[in-house]
Amino acid sequence: MTEKEQVVEAVEDTEAEMAAEQPSAEQSEMDAKAELERTRKALAKANQEAAERRLKLQEYEASEQKRKEAEMTELEKARAAAEKAEAERQAALQQASDMVLRSTIYAKAAALGFADPEDAYKMLDTSDLSVEDGEASGVEDALSGLAETKPYLLRAEKKTPPKLNPANPGGGNANAESDDERRRRLGLA
Repeated sequence: MTEKEQVVEAVEDTEAEMAAEQPSAEQSEMDAKAELERTRKALAKANQEAAERRLKLQEYEASEQKRKEAEMTELEKARAAAEKAEAERQAALQQASDMVLRSTIYAKAAALGFADPEDAYKMLDTSDLSVEDGEASGVEDALSGLAETKPYLLRAEKKTPPKLNPANPGGGNANAESDDERRRRLGLA
């Protein structure tokens, strides 16, 4: 009988014992405590066996992996190492391209007057953009299109406040008479 079958049989026996020994209304508190203790011991034993089996499985898997590695020829090992190195290289190139694209978008967005270049980067569809030889292409056109469709992303133009005369703060009207005109009108000049 395999270990699995033994465990199943032990569980079935325990269940049968528990069903046969259903506590009656007259059963004392001591009998209930004893039953609870037996159940706890059975559970602890089952947990311990499961833990031992998990350890054995881990050991088996580790030894199987070592066996497979030992069976690999030197050529297979070299191929596996080359594939891993190529995957790492591709990941590094992709990361570098992403950084070039991101920095180009930030720089051009700032130059085109976007209030927050990061917002422009997040809203921009980068699927049409490409990076070749460290240069991003199509960024300016894409940002111009974004500025047309979402003008609220652009900085508001700063309006210069009207010049106010410190002696007459409310009189910033350009049509008002100057000091020289006022002197002539009053006959002081």
